[in-house]
Amino acid sequence: QVLRPPLGPGNDGKLYAAAITPDGAMVAVGGWSTDNDVYLFDRSSGTLRHRITGLPDVVTQLTFSPDGKTLAVGLWGTNGVRLFNSDSAWHGSRESSNDSRYEGAVSGAKFSGDGARLALASTDGMIRMYDVSQQQLKLVSSTRPSQGRQPFGVAWSADDTLLAVGFSDSTAVAVLKADT
Repeated sequence: QVLRPPLGPGNDGKLYAAAITPDGAMVAVGGWSTDNDVYLFDRSSGTLRHRITGLPDVVTQLTFSPDGKTLAVGLWGTNGVRLFNSDSAWHGSRESSNDSRYEGAVSGAKFSGDGARLALASTDGMIRMYDVSQQQLKLVSSTRPSQGRQPFGVAWSADDTLLAVGFSDSTAVAVLKADT
């Protein structure tokens, strides 16, 4: 299937992030557009089903929760993360929470396997862990790994107890305890 997000002059239409729901039904893409949109497509038909619009900056990361009902949107600059929910199979959505207390762009985002936590990497050097069990972002811990200055990407272990962090300025991989 070919997905066709709107294009425009200059940078308008450059895509930097994509995510697919765990059931494979929906695809979210985002990046640089006039209103910093996230486009949600029906994967099988390629139809644009919904648009999240008016975000404060370029979309850098997208990740769906394991149940496919929550989408975390990481942003460029110091704009942090937004959490969107949909009870209508992404025919609509609402912002349920956000955290804009960042000093750099979101460079990695991933929900835990049970969907109760969200891990984020940022170019400000921090790894942030949120509780999202009530569709709200509650910061539970943050750390600055010593293996590199620019975290780039996060991945959970199969049992959700460890978090692997890659870096754009180092070949090292940090393995962190997810609860601390």
